[in-house]
Amino acid sequence: MEGFAFCQSHCIDKVLNKFNHLNIKEANIPYVVSFKLTKNNGRLIAQIEYASAISSLIYVMHCNRPDIAFTLCKLSRSTSNPSKDHWKEITKVLGYLKKTMNLGLFYNNLPLYLKVILMIVG
Repeated sequence: MEGFAFCQSHCIDKVLNKFNHLNIKEANIPYVVSFKLTKNNGRLIAQIEYASAISSLIYVMHCNRPDIAFTLCKLSRSTSNPSKDHWKEITKVLGYLKKTMNLGLFYNNLPLYLKVILMIVG
């Protein structure tokens, strides 16, 4: 089958290496919808690193992983005051990306705007 595959495995690998200290385990899904994240009423937990993780994951999502968009929408709401539960959910998303690192978008018949971009670049 002819076409183009867009995969960000190298980018995902960099993100996983950046947050490797979180002991990331592979996960089958990025988020369990029935799990309710609550507001953090305790002490502040690694707010800058949490924001960095969210922004790294948003970059991956925008490139070609729309499957994590819902999860990131939920998790990004707590960027200013994350809790331990929020960090656990971040590690689940990272674990999901670890397991599905080689997934990507495949186009067998490129849209016109991609053909123009590829002709300019190529």
